[in-house]
Amino acid sequence: MPGSNGSTIHVVDLREGRTVAVIDLGKEVRPHCAHFGPDGLLYVSAELANAIYIVDIKTRSVAGEIPTQATHPHMFVISPDGRRIDAGSVSVLDLRARTLLATIPISKKVQRISISPDSKFVITQDQETPRIVVIDTATNAVVRSIGLPTITFSSAITKDGRWLLVNSESGKLFVIDVVSGALRKTFDIPDVPVLPTPRENSRWHQTAHTLM
Repeated sequence: MPGSNGSTIHVVDLREGRTVAVIDLGKEVRPHCAHFGPDGLLYVSAELANAIYIVDIKTRSVAGEIPTQATHPHMFVISPDGRRIDAGSVSVLDLRARTLLATIPISKKVQRISISPDSKFVITQDQETPRIVVIDTATNAVVRSIGLPTITFSSAITKDGRWLLVNSESGKLFVIDVVSGALRKTFDIPDVPVLPTPRENSRWHQTAHTLM
């Protein structure tokens, strides 16, 4: 949002709880989401630059950038094979070539993004219509739209690829069968509208098996 602009990345020592380095990006780009790639570089969404910045933590400098050709790239995921980034509206980026592969129109506003463990599908949440959108990563095309009772915020797929967990800011967790696209269960949850990333979803995997 306007007013939250920034130009730095802070490196924090988790054990000591203090900042040990500040990386200057050179200008206000509103850095937001950050993930380490398999190459050891840090990839950061630069909302005002309409790009993903590539940061070398060792030299504490910007090593490059990948344009998204879409405004305000907010969240992104890196495919498990480390070759692609899927971000924003949705933009598909080649991590190795540092180029844009495709831009997929979804809605005027989408929120959060997740990827299946096998890298075959990407899911994002439409913020204008109560639905989630499923994208085939082989064709970079929307292959399914799943309607839900309310607008949702974020999602995560269990490690076995069987269940898609989607939550809303209204305090609902929806459990969707990945194969059929059917809504199987709805749970009331605390008003914390963020589901874990693929690396963090092992506990959701266990929970899904317990509750089904």
